[in-house]
Amino acid sequence: MKKNEINDSNGFFYYYHFVSKKKELPNKAHISFIYNLKPISCDDVERIYDSIDYSQNYTFDTYAIVCCKHKDYTKWYRILDYTINK
Repeated sequence: MKKNEINDSNGFFYYYHFVSKKKELPNKAHISFIYNLKPISCDDVERIYDSIDYSQNYTFDTYAIVCCKHKDYTKWYRILDYTINK
């Protein structure tokens, strides 16, 4: 079973899941669930974790590449929004 990860960096908390590596995706591509300046609650984690069926494969047809160089996530910005045409 895949596991999501919770990390913190100097008072910045994030909850995410790394996606399967594809050559089109940047290194460390992930799905972000929560970014916060306070600790992420167990209830939030449980609610998100329980809503995902990990026995399934998911295909996303839209994604965004975001510049995350600043520790303050409010200063992050989108570099690219992309939709895959089916």
